[in-house]
Amino acid sequence: LFAAAARAGVRKVVFSSSLYAYGRLHGEPMDEADLPAPATLYGITKLAGERLVAHARGLGLAGTVLRYFFVYGPEQYPGMGYKSVIVSNFERLLAGAAATVHGDGEQALDYVYVDDVVDATVRAMVTDVDGPLNIGSGQATSINELTARMIAVHGGGQVVHDAADWTAGSRRVARIERAKRHLGWEPTTSLDEGLQRTLAWLKSRSRS
Repeated sequence: LFAAAARAGVRKVVFSSSLYAYGRLHGEPMDEADLPAPATLYGITKLAGERLVAHARGLGLAGTVLRYFFVYGPEQYPGMGYKSVIVSNFERLLAGAAATVHGDGEQALDYVYVDDVVDATVRAMVTDVDGPLNIGSGQATSINELTARMIAVHGGGQVVHDAADWTAGSRRVARIERAKRHLGWEPTTSLDEGLQRTLAWLKSRSRS
């Protein structure tokens, strides 16, 4: 694909990679200088894609790699890839059920709103930078804190704790200084604002 793009005169590609290229579930915020060690098939394929971008530079095709963290927002439909815990639990709350938290809820993730991700991606298209660049909020939010904010945005609701899953005790957050420096980018949508927009979309979808 990259070779065909180069032959067709495409000047640049932006590859949407993932935090799963890092592989680890714990520790300090993930830095682009960290040695990738993906532990899932998804992460392995993302890292392979990054390597193909580097290879394509030899064909005259410029490329930038963006490692997205936990993207959420409107139009994150079920059956079209990963459904965020945000969408899943809002759907439960809207149905009058309790939000579900696996384990103690202290696992922490880096949630970044879809509009901010689009902004970063467009900037990467017109900026001369190789990557990889982390695209996240730079903030770790526990599932407990996230769920409490969702319930507040929804106007009430209950929480039930289910058995712990493979995410128990994990902490996955991005360092985003490199994206700020090279793209002139940083996220502008607060978590509460993003949750409000996501809930409004789900409500409009249920009425249509």
